[in-house]
Amino acid sequence: MKNTFKHFYELPDDELKTVWKNCIFVLDTSVLLRIYEFSEDTRNGYIELLSGIQDRVWLPYQVALEFNIRKPHVIANQRAKCEKLEKISSDEKIEINNKFERILLENQFITDSDNIQIELENNFDKFIDNIQKCKEYYSDLLDDDKIGKQIDEIFSGKIGEDFSKDDESKVIKEGDYRNKYEIPPGYMDKNKSRPGKKYGDIKVWCQILNHAEATKKPVILITDDKKEDWWRLYNSDVGDLSNEIISPHYLLIEEFKRKTGNDCCIYTSVQFYKMSQKFLDTKIIEKQPREINKLIEEIEKVSNYNKLSNSNDSDMHKLRNLFNHHIPETNYPEDDPEYLDVSVLLNKKELIKEALIREQSLRCELMEYTHEKDYLKNVLKCDVKDLTEIELNQYKDKIEFLNHKINTIKMSLSDLVRQMNKYDSY
Repeated sequence: MKNTFKHFYELPDDELKTVWKNCIFVLDTSVLLRIYEFSEDTRNGYIELLSGIQDRVWLPYQVALEFNIRKPHVIANQRAKCEKLEKISSDEKIEINNKFERILLENQFITDSDNIQIELENNFDKFIDNIQKCKEYYSDLLDDDKIGKQIDEIFSGKIGEDFSKDDESKVIKEGDYRNKYEIPPGYMDKNKSRPGKKYGDIKVWCQILNHAEATKKPVILITDDKKEDWWRLYNSDVGDLSNEIISPHYLLIEEFKRKTGNDCCIYTSVQFYKMSQKFLDTKIIEKQPREINKLIEEIEKVSNYNKLSNSNDSDMHKLRNLFNHHIPETNYPEDDPEYLDVSVLLNKKELIKEALIREQSLRCELMEYTHEKDYLKNVLKCDVKDLTEIELNQYKDKIEFLNHKINTIKMSLSDLVRQMNKYDSY
């Protein structure tokens, strides 16, 4: 069975060794951009690793394009994270210091309390100072992108050509076919409205196939895109198995072998970092793969929330500020009037929390329906001559239905804001 379905199985070590010895290393956009998010040690280690294989790296034109478009936003976002963390840390320092002083007042038997408090403040100051240095580092990158220069040097002369207009039309047509029948890669982006995002993955894949056919070499692709159109995933809701990677998508491995006659291995940045130690004899710091893995998990965990919470809706912004409002945690007697005020405020904070969760859900639905509507409108603009009258009416009915859903969600959001406005005074 293994001989018949080789694309389901990892290559044996002897064949892997041959691939690593002769292959072209291809990185996708997500891996290049995440180099900006690593700590200095991990970033330097990754750059050193890429420099060591500089004569065998290659970037599809689409990857290089996406990287240059998105890297200023990634740098600015890292700087914004530092600013936010700096403020949170400064606020926490004051709050913890106040709590510590209350503890000391109530428990005066604690010895050496002054030195403990000084040490606590010093550690906070060191942490905040570290954050400020990181913020300055990313501010400097906006003016002088040293990381980008290192990446440019590694991939100088190693970037593929863009498609001609005719070839791009063929790739888009191929992408539509794959999206319709969920053939990887790219079908997970089929509902995206912007063509650059909708067809980005299929452009990358076709450029890799073309280059592999021309060079007659195997390929190792490193990607942190963990969607199911690149990987086989555990379809399980049980514990840690949910959405865990089993292996690269077997249809990609089979297609590459069929069209090029060579093997293709696909790794995440963590897997690649570890495998390089075995096949490239590189020396890496053990904490670095763990850091990369943890970073990627955290980014994926908060990415959807960040997309929603960046809303400019002023009323919901007020609610978020209200939810984050400091509420004292002092233990009052239950008959104390001040206890009643705090208790009421805590209850209202819970109501606001529920409202924000509801808001997140509604905005997610709104985003999905809006994207689907935009996609259908684009179809009508581009392909209206090829549609029958029945198909045309079906599209129009679908758009009308989506408009209704969108308006309903907007009304629900407005109702939600009105319900919560009574808490603005807090």
